[in-house]
Amino acid sequence: SEVTLNCCLGEEDFEGGNVQFYGLRGTPNEGKLLGEVERPDVGRAVIHAGRHLHAVSEVTAGNRYALIVWTRSWGMRRLTCPCCHLNRRMDASCICDSRWN
Repeated sequence: SEVTLNCCLGEEDFEGGNVQFYGLRGTPNEGKLLGEVERPDVGRAVIHAGRHLHAVSEVTAGNRYALIVWTRSWGMRRLTCPCCHLNRRMDASCICDSRWN
């Protein structure tokens, strides 16, 4: 996605489940832990660039749910299929259906 919205849902008493952010895909910091949002509040959202690699730490108690919304720019997406973009295929070897291109 170009922009991702991550809204924390679930029980108020869950533990863990920090949102961890890593360097942007395609930059020298890609894959390096840059910081995290500790135990996001239920009902609050984090918005970040889709290229921002991220993960959620282990939930150690309770239940944590998330509503994730990905926004896409079809102007950009019609140039490269998402699979090829993620796997850094820069040639004509796309193995995906033509509807993605």
